[in-house]
Amino acid sequence: RRRRRRRRIPFMTTVRVTKKKTKKTKVVRVLLLRHAKTGHNALGIIQGQLDTEVNLEGSTQIEGLRETLQKKMMTMPKKNIRKIFTSDLRRCSETARGMMMMKTTTTTTSRAKKDI
Repeated sequence: RRRRRRRRIPFMTTVRVTKKKTKKTKVVRVLLLRHAKTGHNALGIIQGQLDTEVNLEGSTQIEGLRETLQKKMMTMPKKNIRKIFTSDLRRCSETARGMMMMKTTTTTTSRAKKDI
């Protein structure tokens, strides 16, 4: 009998955020995700800031991530991903675009996020 592998979201945590002006505290959920697989990952090459694309296996990973997130969001009423922050590297922005489920999701790309 084959065991079915459960898909999990790699890292999700809840954070309390306080706005300085209003001093109101609000709870937000934060997802930290690594980019999908690239050809360099498959060969064991450390990429650093080398701008590489997601490979075929990475595309499959992105589709799986999107499905997992959609299922997770269905179990959490009134919850959805509103903002995605990503590096400007292709592998990261491809992963971010691929996991977007709704048109209301905004993506913020930054060169400063390369070292996170």
